[in-house]
Amino acid sequence: MLNDLSVYVSIWVSMTAWFVGAISRELATHQSLHCKAVSRMGTPYESVYRWSWLAGAILLSIHIIASYEFVHHWSHEAALEATGVESFQVTGYRASWGVYVNFAFMIVWIGYSFAMVYRRSRVPRLDPLVIVFLAPIVFSATVVFETGVLRTASIVAFFLLIGLTWRRIRLQHSVQRNTETSQLSAENSKC
Repeated sequence: MLNDLSVYVSIWVSMTAWFVGAISRELATHQSLHCKAVSRMGTPYESVYRWSWLAGAILLSIHIIASYEFVHHWSHEAALEATGVESFQVTGYRASWGVYVNFAFMIVWIGYSFAMVYRRSRVPRLDPLVIVFLAPIVFSATVVFETGVLRTASIVAFFLLIGLTWRRIRLQHSVQRNTETSQLSAENSKC
């Protein structure tokens, strides 16, 4: 039972935390575009983003350690073999290197999450890059390699995330246009 909890439940909760954080990120950005009086620490959504990502990243670390302990018995070769077999079954391509992608994912996610919690804010130039790096890996893990209810829930969560992102981009363009129009009006009134 401890094996299942540490290997499977840790990754399911970890991915849930990733989605909660990513969706909170979009909601925080949307809220900050509407409200100019957002503090340096951001909105409550911003805190949810930071803390859920940190919790998810820690749970991912537990999953990887537990997988090595209970599934692969501390054999890196066994982990490479199992990853290659699973990827071949799903994609027809033997991608043992997926183990290294998982390590990179964990390092980036935990590093960025700790940085956000430490700073009490996002790292503005890094934040979009981290999302662009992590999202395809989460999609692959939760939609391509998963089945059943977990796949369905992940698809729904990705559609929600895409919808929120689309809404945020439209709002940013609207705010930008309004700002440019206001600046033009102010310049014309000086004439």
